[in-house]
Amino acid sequence: DIDPDRAGLEHFVIQQNNPKTLGMALYDAASGEFIKGNYQSAVGDVGRGICGAFDPNLRGLQYWSTMNGNAMYDSKGNLIEDAFGTFPAEALWWGSDLSRWEISGIGSGGPNLAFHRYNTSSRRFDRDQPNLYSEYIPYYFMSVNAGRAAFWGDMLGDWREELICVRSDWTGFVVLSTWEQTNHRIYHLMQNPAYRLQTTAKGYYQSPDVDFYMAGDMPKPPVAPVQQADLYYSGSGWMDREEQPADYADGKSVMFDLRGGNDTFNIEGVFSPPVLYLMNPKGADYTLEGSGKISGNTRLIKSMQGDVILRGDHDYTGKSRISEGRLWLDGSLESPVQIDARGVLGGRGVLKGGVVLEQGLNREGGRIEAGFPGTPDTLSILGNLSLAGRNNLAFDINEEACDLLQIQGDLLLNGSENSLIIQAGGELPKEKVMTLIAFDGSTNANKEDFKVYGLEGIPYSLNIEEHSITLEIKSSREPASVEWMGSQNNTWDFTTPNFSWQDGASIFVPGDSIRFTDAAASKQIVINETMPVGQLIFENDEAFSLSGQGVISGQGGLSKSGRGLLSIQNTDNSFTGPVVIENGILEVASLKDGGLPSSIGASSNSAQNWIMRNATLQTRAQMSTNRHMQVSDTLRVKNPTSGNSVLISGNISGANSTLIVEGKGSLTLQGNNTFGRIIQKDGLLLLGSSYANRYSMGSAKIRLEAGIFRMHNINTTSDTDNFGNEIEVPEGKTAYWDLPSRWGITSKLRGSGRLVVYIPYVRSDLNGDWSAFEGRIDFTGRDIRLNNAAARNLPLAEVNLGEGTYLMVASNGSGESSTAQTFTLGALSGSGGIS
Repeated sequence: DIDPDRAGLEHFVIQQNNPKTLGMALYDAASGEFIKGNYQSAVGDVGRGICGAFDPNLRGLQYWSTMNGNAMYDSKGNLIEDAFGTFPAEALWWGSDLSRWEISGIGSGGPNLAFHRYNTSSRRFDRDQPNLYSEYIPYYFMSVNAGRAAFWGDMLGDWREELICVRSDWTGFVVLSTWEQTNHRIYHLMQNPAYRLQTTAKGYYQSPDVDFYMAGDMPKPPVAPVQQADLYYSGSGWMDREEQPADYADGKSVMFDLRGGNDTFNIEGVFSPPVLYLMNPKGADYTLEGSGKISGNTRLIKSMQGDVILRGDHDYTGKSRISEGRLWLDGSLESPVQIDARGVLGGRGVLKGGVVLEQGLNREGGRIEAGFPGTPDTLSILGNLSLAGRNNLAFDINEEACDLLQIQGDLLLNGSENSLIIQAGGELPKEKVMTLIAFDGSTNANKEDFKVYGLEGIPYSLNIEEHSITLEIKSSREPASVEWMGSQNNTWDFTTPNFSWQDGASIFVPGDSIRFTDAAASKQIVINETMPVGQLIFENDEAFSLSGQGVISGQGGLSKSGRGLLSIQNTDNSFTGPVVIENGILEVASLKDGGLPSSIGASSNSAQNWIMRNATLQTRAQMSTNRHMQVSDTLRVKNPTSGNSVLISGNISGANSTLIVEGKGSLTLQGNNTFGRIIQKDGLLLLGSSYANRYSMGSAKIRLEAGIFRMHNINTTSDTDNFGNEIEVPEGKTAYWDLPSRWGITSKLRGSGRLVVYIPYVRSDLNGDWSAFEGRIDFTGRDIRLNNAAARNLPLAEVNLGEGTYLMVASNGSGESSTAQTFTLGALSGSGGIS
């Protein structure tokens, strides 16, 4: 569980030579849905990565890889400022707290193990002393397999991990355990099946992980799914641990699990097992009902992610612990109920023994749902209800009724980040006060203590009354054309009258089309909710920004005119209309493929949905998109720092348009583009595939003023072609041109600046006319194959042959060289050779 704020599990992956420059990514472990990508400045091999909870001050896990100098990222895929890992090795639970350490091999070949722990002050890893190999007898034992121990995992059972290393003389092995004491108590990690299976994975094994959130701020882990009972329900009767038919008798513990899932069990008479295990996974649901009841000192334990419906009035007095999954009550319980971080209690009836809510993890746990799904009803709790933090209360609402949580006691908030989740069933009633929670006693709650979900884009009022919490859905005017003024503050929400409509102040109404001009009092606009718009229209010469945790949604689009900056720092906007930018600068924090939420919305990748007219695209991070773009006049792409990059694999169309590349970062092109002119002023201009070598520059004349122009390098005889765009390096400028391995270069070269040409292999064939070039050419790399008379005629150029280069004539695409050829050069220098 990398991101505990998000329901479900995540996968962290690294990429090797991903053609879209993707270096690392997070995706949903169940569905494969892409969550976050971290991109490189160019296609590259990210050889190793690591993920774990190393920083105790951050929520969630952190990860890094060999890309970006081992820069560290948080659980949501955001770069942590000035935080770095070591070379990615392995993660280990070793110390006294729940943070992981990093263990790696040191010495020639990595035979010796060293531990590193994260220093939260320096944001770097420090080596923990003493090193293992120097204790008592130097080099008494060693690691093998690229610095890995022969085995590591929780063998002794206190959740810290042990290592097995072989003796240096191969006569035996040693088991190493931590020497640090801990105050944290967690069950043996081998009782978590996901962890257990990973510890014995064969081949290229990596650090084992549990399938629950384990870090310094973790709640109680779910009950381990390896419990044993005396009897198991098979769907048709009981069986013992050897799966032989057996008879039920009071005093025997029972379990409902996968073996009898999706079934109804009829309770007859008094049912009194000492422990009732409900260990059913997702998709193996149960209903327990009948004329009987559960009685006595029974303890009920619900874990795993399946649902259980419990009907009837039950008077057992042992604790009911909902560790994971959902338990639906239709009746009453005398039992005290404990709801863990990943557990849900719902239904209708009375909980006579009270409820204890443990601190939740995210919206899917630590949760109470009054009523059954889609059917508003009442759930009553005798006694106080305390919210420990990150707890969730969910309610169904339709035109006729809403769920009610009735508390016969106090409602107390002892923790923060609690949520009210509204599950609408059709049209919501307007201007009607609905009671969600009623309590006989008092409360310390304020409406600011709750985050409301499910009413995104709907104006509402949440109120804390003396004995209740109520919700009212507000009526509003019809959507209209309004203007952002920001006269109250810089917050765009549903309650603040920051908009002008019909000569008066107005709140935002879902579907409004909004005009932004320099007349606005606040231009740094913050959005923390989902705002469905009709259209966004920016007419600005001054700088505007949109930021916050919110989202711009709706079917409308965005247009901008004027010379000013528009900085869109929201990364997951979902509006689906076109984006048209005329003049000025569009700065984005996120670009993704067509149809996916990004700074510029989630429209399809049609070129009609992204139009740039004499405008600048500026990045704030590393990103990639397959969206097509239509350009008029000039497109400037600016990646201000070396950490900024954008890959555009879509087609950029526009007759005789000009592309200008600025900034220290990188622009990678992969589409079929129609530029008439390209000017590189700085940074990296990369062609990201063989297709890009052929088509991304169009027929453009290329002016190199600085930076590196790097073509895609692939060394295979099955993928060769010619590149013929004219190149200019103006006087006083120095630029770099990296060639592909087996391509022919027929470009005309002109200008009088300095061009550094890198040749990666021995098959780059130079057949262009460079006779008019009056500057300096520095060749670096390998063979300089000037294969025709025009290419060998450089009467005005100063040619420098770098170390390891070899000036020669050859047959195109062949290793055959030709001697006794004439080279006409303005000047020659360097340490390279000549045929």
